[in-house]
Amino acid sequence: MKIGIMLRHLNPGGHEMDTRIYTDNVVNGILNADKINEYVLIYKDEKLLGTFSGYENVTEKVLKIPSKVLWDQIGIPFLARKENLDLIFNPKFTVPLFTKRKTIFVMHGMEWYVYPEVYKWFDVHYIKLALPLYCKKADRVIAVSNQVKGEILKYINVDENKVVTIHEAYNKIFQPIKEQAVLRKIKSKYNLPDNFILYVGDIFPSKNFGRLLKAYNKLQKIHPIKLVVVGRERWKFERDFNLINDFNLEDKIIFTGHIPQTDLPAFYNLAKLFVFPSLDEGFGLPLVEAMACGCPIVASETGALPEIGGDGAFYIDPYNVEEITNGMYRVLTDINFRNELIKNGFQQSHKFSWKKNVDNTLNMFKQVISEKRTSVHLSTVT
Repeated sequence: MKIGIMLRHLNPGGHEMDTRIYTDNVVNGILNADKINEYVLIYKDEKLLGTFSGYENVTEKVLKIPSKVLWDQIGIPFLARKENLDLIFNPKFTVPLFTKRKTIFVMHGMEWYVYPEVYKWFDVHYIKLALPLYCKKADRVIAVSNQVKGEILKYINVDENKVVTIHEAYNKIFQPIKEQAVLRKIKSKYNLPDNFILYVGDIFPSKNFGRLLKAYNKLQKIHPIKLVVVGRERWKFERDFNLINDFNLEDKIIFTGHIPQTDLPAFYNLAKLFVFPSLDEGFGLPLVEAMACGCPIVASETGALPEIGGDGAFYIDPYNVEEITNGMYRVLTDINFRNELIKNGFQQSHKFSWKKNVDNTLNMFKQVISEKRTSVHLSTVT
């Protein structure tokens, strides 16, 4: 069989965001595990040629089409017909609507439906227009958590049997680091303090950074400790950042910006606490990374975080500043509770593996390819 993988969302030198991490691990895992089927990897940027060229059953193609919509809806069907593909897989959401090839895509979150007020209005309108069409067209929709699956079924009229949960996972570099020289090197490189709370994630409204700052301002008055923020500023972050000046926190917060993923395990190992007060997460990759490194966690009780974190985190109402403050204080000061969270976190993190993800994904490929079509699709290109 011949399977095409849409990789428009990859970009040379791009930041290692969750979707890129997911794609790299799933694609490499599929190509390592499956030596029988042929794979056509389809890029938008020719600089990516050679990214996966070490596999004998791989052909790499570039579609130089500037428009994302035309790349998906015109370029991919044309190439699928030319290459005689049996299946088109997109690790990010979208599928070509006008093709008779079977299609699968991955849904990483439904935040545009759950919290539309924190996103750009044109993004929300686009998603609400396009996503039902993609779900109708696709032979399967992979949800990265049961939470996402439930939200898809809640907001979109789609056959429940089409939507299958396959959890994300974490890279094995995230583990306890015993070599003190490694920790000292990272601590020196980023000028990290001896004691700090860690936040990992981009900064925009759904990440709830403003309430984190309010809670941290209360906390540091009774329990002095620095806050280290790993991530990029995206949209509507200015209002939150104004709180730093309002509370005179300039010398108490360290912003690292984006850092290489290879440096991140040391941050989790050095931190006294990882705090993740996001309003909605489809999976919450930093949560699993922190658990695997033995870092105790305070996280939101919303979204997929309780599903993914299990007993490995202390959950708070992300809208309640007092709860966030009290949660951080308890995890920082209650030694027995901290140790219990760390132990539970290790056990919970072991439930997630890329091998399990890849095995389930390949089984889905096989199943979908073998199925006869029983539903009507928007299909004109053969």
